[in-house]
This record gives sequence, C-alpha cells and structure tokens, in this order.
Amino acid sequence: MRLISQDGTRDLPYESFVVKLDVHSPTITAYTVACVDQYSLTDYVILAEYSTRGKARKVLQDMRENYRHIKEYENGLGHVVPNYYYEFPKE
Repeated sequence: MRLISQDGTRDLPYESFVVKLDVHSPTITAYTVACVDQYSLTDYVILAEYSTRGKARKVLQDMRENYRHIKEYENGLGHVVPNYYYEFPKE
C-alpha cells in the first residue's frame, strides 16, 4: 500500500515506514524502518496535521482498517492488488 501525504507531496510505501502520531501534537509522521531499527528518529516525513490529537488518532485508525481490508482481499484472491493507496484526508 502507498501512503499519500495530506498535501499530496509525499508518496511512500507503507511497508517500509513506521507511521506514528506525535506525542505532543496532532501531527502524523513516518520514519523509515531503518531509522527505527537504529533508534535514530531524527529523519522523518510529516504526512498530515490535524487540529486535535483525537482527529489524528481517528485518521490513523481509518488507515489501519483500510490496510487490513486490502490484505484480507489480497489473501482471498491469492495475489497482491497493485496500486492500492491511502491518502491522508484534509481536515
């Protein structure tokens, strides 16, 4: 699955990134798996920003649900569905 940033300027492969809600703000960021493995969380990409952490949490929940649904669909078909993406919604 591809992740498209809220402003449309970033397109990332979900499987290569860790997506998280910032601890102190309603910002959703992505870190490469390599950065997380090395505990170097200084290189990140902002995917979306919302007015509240509650709204940001809901968006992350929706993203995970979409990913789960596509994986279930792929398992039923027996192959990968190409060109599937999740675009972070504007507020």
